[in-house]
Amino acid sequence: MNALKAYVFGLTIALAIGPIALLILSNGLRFGAAAGLKSALGAALADFSYGIAALLLGQTAVRFLAAHETGFQLFSSLVLALFGLWMVHGAVRIIPGHEPHEAKNGGRPGGSGVLGTFLLTIVNPLTTIAFLGFTGQLRLSGAWWEAPVLAAAIGAGSFTVAALMALFAAALSPWLHKPAILRRLNLASGLAIAGFGFFGAWPVIRSGL
Repeated sequence: MNALKAYVFGLTIALAIGPIALLILSNGLRFGAAAGLKSALGAALADFSYGIAALLLGQTAVRFLAAHETGFQLFSSLVLALFGLWMVHGAVRIIPGHEPHEAKNGGRPGGSGVLGTFLLTIVNPLTTIAFLGFTGQLRLSGAWWEAPVLAAAIGAGSFTVAALMALFAAALSPWLHKPAILRRLNLASGLAIAGFGFFGAWPVIRSGL
């Protein structure tokens, strides 16, 4: 029963349309199924890592994050904001009619990849908040294997939804994979991800003013 609950939690994490979901969709649409699946795997591995930490450290992790909540929220939000602005910069610096050689010839670079998405998911404030709420939901029996199995169930649930999003976006790519359309989509994704970051950082910044 605990494994099913953990799997459903992983599904829920991935279903939340936050910056990571936008990144997976964007990579699947712009760079194809392989790039989207790499991003999905990176997000799932991050959720697995959070699951291990939450299950093994329990209330110790909650107290640590609560004690450093303001600093962590500000740092992670600014990372997301900067990444979003980097995506925006990449979109606006392309002059229509002068797209990169790869875009003109159908070549597809690899997107943010497993490691890039993993790191962005780790610092995503929405992920942290979700796992803090989940920490007390499962009770471990004490068996050494239980925490990694439940964390793997969380990661599997996360990957299920993320992979479906990546494949869905890649399926739309033949109709939308035109330089002008991709430029607008990249711009919109970057603005949205930066918006998540600024929205998370603003309460911290305002309270410090």
